[in-house]
Amino acid sequence: MGSIKHFIVLFSLGFLSARGQAPTYPKDSTAIVYIIPGNARSSEAYFKSGLIEKAQQIETERSIESQHATYTLSSNFFTVFPVYFMHQDDILLLQDGMRKGFFLDTMLNRDSSISCKEKYIILAEIGPVYGSQLADPYHDGKTSALTQTPQIQEALVLKDIDGNQLHEDVMPCYAAIRSINKKRHLDWSVQFEENGYRVDQLSFQYPSVYLLFARPDKIEQSSLAIDRIKQGKLNECHPITKAVIRLNSNLIKYYKLFD
Repeated sequence: MGSIKHFIVLFSLGFLSARGQAPTYPKDSTAIVYIIPGNARSSEAYFKSGLIEKAQQIETERSIESQHATYTLSSNFFTVFPVYFMHQDDILLLQDGMRKGFFLDTMLNRDSSISCKEKYIILAEIGPVYGSQLADPYHDGKTSALTQTPQIQEALVLKDIDGNQLHEDVMPCYAAIRSINKKRHLDWSVQFEENGYRVDQLSFQYPSVYLLFARPDKIEQSSLAIDRIKQGKLNECHPITKAVIRLNSNLIKYYKLFD
């Protein structure tokens, strides 16, 4: 039943009409570059207003978000493309054709030895999903009066190298992130320490398999929990982990259409 449902979805999106044609982004020569965001506008405003604690809270949450995404994208749960990491501030270097000197390792430290050899680049970041490129204020520069409401407020989104959101007539291009409840998000945030995490009575450092889970303090045996994830049981996963796994699965199914 699941495979029939997936066939219907792909057909409705027009993917099957591409059979026999080359995909826009050939699998063997494409890489994902995940963008680590800079400071949020809201936190900068709080800093300027003297609300330092609120600003620090926002940036802590963004740091946690980046570590969740980086850990999962560099794990065996995302296999469809090679993945590189870079700061948002360096995006112009990538767009100007540079492929070395600014990438980050999985600890999010700059490593000048890392080079991207793939021909095609897809950007990935966490943000809203819009129904059309015209509706995306980040890239088209339209005023808020002309900006449509996002279809999805938070997702792992794929974009072309110029930062234009891909759409489903090209390939699977996003996976929604269904946020954990506010209290649990707060628990992760306020207990984040520079050298690691403390969630309830559980302490661990980055990188750790516990980043895969929404409630790592409830995981008694991480190896068994990971086996459950491999079996497709995602109810224990952190929302970002779920999004990465689902996007990986949809992309794998998409590329099988061209086999």
